[in-house]
Amino acid sequence: TVTATMPNVFQCVTASFMNGVITKAAKGKLTPELFVKDPSITVESSFSDFESSWALETSGKTPPSLRRALWRTFRADLIKAAFLKLGWGVFVIVSVALFIRRLLSFIKNRENHKLEEGYILCGFFFLNTLLLSICLQQMSAVSARLGLRVKGAVATAIYRKALVMDRHQAAQEADPVSLVATDCAKLADSCT
Repeated sequence: TVTATMPNVFQCVTASFMNGVITKAAKGKLTPELFVKDPSITVESSFSDFESSWALETSGKTPPSLRRALWRTFRADLIKAAFLKLGWGVFVIVSVALFIRRLLSFIKNRENHKLEEGYILCGFFFLNTLLLSICLQQMSAVSARLGLRVKGAVATAIYRKALVMDRHQAAQEADPVSLVATDCAKLADSCT
Protein backbone atom coordinates (compact mmCIF):
# COMPACT_ATOMS: atom_id res chain seq x y z
CA THR A 1 0.00 0.00 0.00
CA VAL A 2 1.04 3.57 -0.66
CA THR A 3 1.06 5.84 2.37
CA ALA A 4 2.79 8.93 0.98
CA THR A 5 0.88 12.17 0.63
CA MET A 6 0.69 14.74 -2.12
CA PRO A 7 3.45 17.35 -2.09
CA ASN A 8 2.57 20.74 -0.65
CA VAL A 9 2.43 23.91 -2.75
CA PHE A 10 6.05 24.85 -2.01
CA GLN A 11 7.26 21.39 -3.04
CA CYS A 12 5.20 21.58 -6.24
CA VAL A 13 6.51 25.02 -7.16
CA THR A 14 10.14 24.11 -6.52
CA ALA A 15 9.79 20.45 -7.66
CA SER A 16 11.65 19.46 -4.48
CA PHE A 17 9.33 16.47 -4.05
CA MET A 18 11.37 14.82 -6.83
CA ASN A 19 14.65 14.94 -4.83
CA GLY A 20 14.07 11.52 -3.26
CA VAL A 21 13.13 9.97 -6.59
CA ILE A 22 16.21 11.41 -8.30
CA THR A 23 18.48 10.18 -5.51
CA LYS A 24 17.05 6.65 -5.68
CA ALA A 25 17.24 6.68 -9.49
CA ALA A 26 20.93 7.57 -9.31
CA LYS A 27 21.45 4.60 -6.97
CA GLY A 28 19.40 2.31 -9.26
CA LYS A 29 16.71 1.67 -6.63
CA LEU A 30 13.57 2.92 -8.43
CA THR A 31 10.23 1.29 -7.68
CA PRO A 32 6.80 2.19 -9.09
CA GLU A 33 5.55 3.13 -5.61
CA LEU A 34 7.86 6.16 -5.61
CA PHE A 35 5.78 7.82 -8.31
CA VAL A 36 2.35 7.47 -6.68
CA LYS A 37 2.21 10.20 -4.05
CA ASP A 38 -1.52 10.06 -3.42
CA PRO A 39 -3.60 6.88 -3.65
CA SER A 40 -6.71 8.93 -4.49
CA ILE A 41 -5.33 9.69 -7.97
CA THR A 42 -5.05 6.06 -9.04
CA VAL A 43 -7.40 4.65 -11.67
CA GLU A 44 -8.87 2.21 -9.18
CA SER A 45 -9.76 4.97 -6.75
CA SER A 46 -11.14 7.25 -9.48
CA PHE A 47 -13.24 4.45 -10.96
CA SER A 48 -14.56 3.45 -7.54
CA ASP A 49 -15.71 7.03 -6.88
CA PHE A 50 -17.20 7.32 -10.36
CA GLU A 51 -18.94 3.94 -10.06
CA SER A 52 -20.73 5.00 -6.87
CA SER A 53 -21.80 8.29 -8.48
CA TRP A 54 -23.02 6.44 -11.57
CA ALA A 55 -24.99 4.03 -9.35
CA LEU A 56 -26.76 7.02 -7.81
CA GLU A 57 -27.52 8.34 -11.29
CA THR A 58 -29.02 5.09 -12.53
CA SER A 59 -31.12 4.54 -9.39
CA GLY A 60 -32.98 7.86 -9.64
CA LYS A 61 -36.22 8.77 -11.38
CA THR A 62 -34.51 11.08 -13.88
CA PRO A 63 -32.55 9.71 -16.83
CA PRO A 64 -28.90 9.11 -15.93
CA SER A 65 -26.52 11.90 -16.87
CA LEU A 66 -22.79 11.41 -17.37
CA ARG A 67 -22.26 15.11 -16.71
CA ARG A 68 -23.95 14.92 -13.29
CA ALA A 69 -22.04 11.77 -12.37
CA LEU A 70 -18.72 13.36 -13.36
CA TRP A 71 -19.60 16.54 -11.43
CA ARG A 72 -20.55 14.54 -8.34
CA THR A 73 -17.30 12.56 -8.54
CA PHE A 74 -14.78 15.26 -9.44
CA ARG A 75 -16.36 18.52 -8.30
CA ALA A 76 -13.70 19.29 -5.67
CA ASP A 77 -10.92 19.26 -8.26
CA LEU A 78 -13.06 21.17 -10.77
CA ILE A 79 -13.78 23.90 -8.22
CA LYS A 80 -10.11 24.04 -7.19
CA ALA A 81 -9.06 24.45 -10.83
CA ALA A 82 -11.73 27.13 -11.35
CA PHE A 83 -10.49 29.17 -8.38
CA LEU A 84 -6.90 28.88 -9.56
CA LYS A 85 -8.00 30.03 -13.02
CA LEU A 86 -9.86 32.94 -11.43
CA GLY A 87 -6.76 33.86 -9.42
CA TRP A 88 -4.62 33.68 -12.54
CA GLY A 89 -7.06 35.93 -14.43
CA VAL A 90 -7.17 38.48 -11.62
CA PHE A 91 -3.36 38.63 -11.44
CA VAL A 92 -3.10 39.04 -15.23
CA ILE A 93 -5.60 41.91 -15.22
CA VAL A 94 -3.96 43.56 -12.21
CA SER A 95 -0.50 43.30 -13.77
CA VAL A 96 -1.61 44.79 -17.08
CA ALA A 97 -4.12 47.33 -15.88
CA LEU A 98 -2.38 48.61 -12.79
CA PHE A 99 1.31 47.89 -12.58
CA ILE A 100 2.38 48.27 -16.19
CA ARG A 101 0.47 51.53 -16.58
CA ARG A 102 1.86 52.85 -13.31
CA LEU A 103 5.39 51.80 -14.23
CA LEU A 104 5.15 53.46 -17.65
CA SER A 105 3.75 56.59 -16.05
CA PHE A 106 6.61 56.54 -13.54
CA ILE A 107 9.20 56.20 -16.30
CA LYS A 108 7.70 59.03 -18.40
CA ASN A 109 7.46 61.44 -15.45
CA ARG A 110 10.47 60.48 -13.31
CA GLU A 111 10.98 63.99 -12.04
CA ASN A 112 7.44 64.05 -10.53
CA HIS A 113 7.88 60.79 -8.57
CA LYS A 114 10.18 59.66 -5.80
CA LEU A 115 12.62 56.86 -6.51
CA GLU A 116 11.09 54.82 -3.66
CA GLU A 117 7.77 54.73 -5.54
CA GLY A 118 9.51 52.99 -8.44
CA TYR A 119 11.05 50.38 -6.15
CA ILE A 120 7.69 49.76 -4.49
CA LEU A 121 5.98 49.40 -7.89
CA CYS A 122 8.66 46.99 -9.07
CA GLY A 123 8.36 44.97 -5.87
CA PHE A 124 4.59 44.66 -6.14
CA PHE A 125 4.87 43.87 -9.85
CA PHE A 126 7.33 41.08 -9.01
CA LEU A 127 5.04 39.72 -6.28
CA ASN A 128 2.04 39.87 -8.62
CA THR A 129 3.94 38.03 -11.36
CA LEU A 130 5.12 35.40 -8.89
CA LEU A 131 1.56 34.76 -7.67
CA LEU A 132 0.33 34.71 -11.28
CA SER A 133 2.92 32.05 -12.13
CA ILE A 134 2.06 29.94 -9.10
CA CYS A 135 -1.66 30.06 -9.94
CA LEU A 136 -0.98 29.10 -13.55
CA GLN A 137 1.34 26.24 -12.59
CA GLN A 138 -1.03 24.87 -9.95
CA MET A 139 -4.03 25.23 -12.28
CA SER A 140 -2.19 23.27 -14.97
CA ALA A 141 -1.17 20.55 -12.50
CA VAL A 142 -4.68 20.20 -11.01
CA SER A 143 -6.29 20.19 -14.46
CA ALA A 144 -3.88 17.60 -15.88
CA ARG A 145 -4.36 15.34 -12.86
CA LEU A 146 -8.13 15.78 -13.13
CA GLY A 147 -8.09 14.96 -16.84
CA LEU A 148 -6.17 11.75 -16.20
CA ARG A 149 -8.54 10.74 -13.41
CA VAL A 150 -11.63 11.40 -15.56
CA LYS A 151 -10.18 9.52 -18.52
CA GLY A 152 -9.15 6.58 -16.35
CA ALA A 153 -12.53 6.32 -14.63
CA VAL A 154 -14.62 6.56 -17.80
CA ALA A 155 -12.33 4.25 -19.79
CA THR A 156 -12.51 1.66 -17.01
CA ALA A 157 -16.30 1.93 -16.94
CA ILE A 158 -16.49 1.43 -20.71
CA TYR A 159 -14.15 -1.58 -20.63
CA ARG A 160 -16.10 -3.21 -17.79
CA LYS A 161 -19.33 -2.69 -19.69
CA ALA A 162 -17.75 -4.17 -22.84
CA LEU A 163 -16.65 -7.26 -20.90
CA VAL A 164 -20.20 -8.12 -19.83
CA MET A 165 -21.83 -7.60 -23.24
CA ASP A 166 -23.41 -10.65 -24.85
CA ARG A 167 -22.26 -12.01 -28.22
CA HIS A 168 -24.82 -10.04 -30.21
CA GLN A 169 -23.62 -6.79 -28.70
CA ALA A 170 -19.99 -7.88 -29.02
CA ALA A 171 -20.38 -7.91 -32.83
CA GLN A 172 -20.03 -4.15 -32.60
CA GLU A 173 -16.72 -4.49 -30.74
CA ALA A 174 -15.21 -1.43 -32.38
CA ASP A 175 -17.69 0.84 -30.59
CA PRO A 176 -16.13 0.52 -27.09
CA VAL A 177 -12.67 0.99 -28.59
CA SER A 178 -13.90 4.09 -30.40
CA LEU A 179 -15.48 5.43 -27.21
CA VAL A 180 -12.28 4.97 -25.27
CA ALA A 181 -10.04 6.31 -28.01
CA THR A 182 -11.98 9.46 -28.85
CA ASP A 183 -14.62 10.33 -26.30
CA CYS A 184 -12.54 9.63 -23.17
CA ALA A 185 -9.69 11.66 -24.66
CA LYS A 186 -12.09 14.53 -25.34
CA LEU A 187 -13.34 14.40 -21.75
CA ALA A 188 -9.76 14.49 -20.47
CA ASP A 189 -8.90 17.36 -22.81
CA SER A 190 -11.91 19.34 -21.64
CA CYS A 191 -10.53 19.21 -18.10
CA THR A 192 -7.16 20.63 -19.06
